[in-house]
Amino acid sequence: MGLKGAFQCLNDDATRKTFDDAILRMIQETEYTVITALIDKQWMLRQRHWTKNHPYHYLMEILVEKYARFLIRKNDIGDVMPESRQNPKDALLQKAEEPRSSHQAQGYGDYGPPACQAGWSST
Repeated sequence: MGLKGAFQCLNDDATRKTFDDAILRMIQETEYTVITALIDKQWMLRQRHWTKNHPYHYLMEILVEKYARFLIRKNDIGDVMPESRQNPKDALLQKAEEPRSSHQAQGYGDYGPPACQAGWSST
């Protein structure tokens, strides 16, 4: 399979099967909610009014807003931890979200009362 680093052990078929079985069992036994959003990136980029917005940033904004509204409905709190891609796109996304994150941490966010706001952190 050619896996490297921490996942190198999964190159062994028996270890990978044990890992896969454990993950599948956890997914089946855990209660969770999936929040999704889709965009047509090609269509979006052809629209004049979208030329200044990166599609990934827009999609993240939609997902965070949906998650925050979910938390408000449940009267709960939570965190957002987007995947780290270790490339310049991460830096662009983090820079775009810094003002929002700073305001939310201070309780001034636009996603409801401070107790219901979704946090923003990167991994």
